[in-house]
Amino acid sequence: MLLEAYGFSDETDRKALLDFKSQVSKDTQVVLSSWNNTFPLCNWEGVTCGLKHKRVTRLDLGGLQLSGVISPSIGNLSFLISLDLFNNSFGGTIPHEVGNLFRLHFLDLSSNAIEGMIPISIFNCSRLSRLYLDTNHLRGGVGSELARVIDEACQVGS
Repeated sequence: MLLEAYGFSDETDRKALLDFKSQVSKDTQVVLSSWNNTFPLCNWEGVTCGLKHKRVTRLDLGGLQLSGVISPSIGNLSFLISLDLFNNSFGGTIPHEVGNLFRLHFLDLSSNAIEGMIPISIFNCSRLSRLYLDTNHLRGGVGSELARVIDEACQVGS
């Protein structure tokens, strides 16, 4: 497979998800007990893979009472089209690596305890059509550069 020639495979996704799990608080990791080397990646809790490439396309962990931080390795899930972490207790910041997810259509990080600013890199996700960040501890307004990016995206879509 051509992707494997460039070093990308489901093993890249497996490593990214295991790193994500390592950043989840130990007391809430039990929900992700299927995330190990004995279960096939595409059978892990909350994970959906594409039929053709068997790469992770959806990560649906909303409402599972998870806590910890969102690992920057999430940006290595290059086939991801949907990321749902709604209604958990993730803290820390939104990793700028989310901007690597150029196939992403849906991102829901609402109802967590995320702090800091919205990384401008998130708008590298040019296919993003649904973005939910409410009910967090994000601070600051939409900076002028971010407002310009949003404005340009809206003009292109018109």
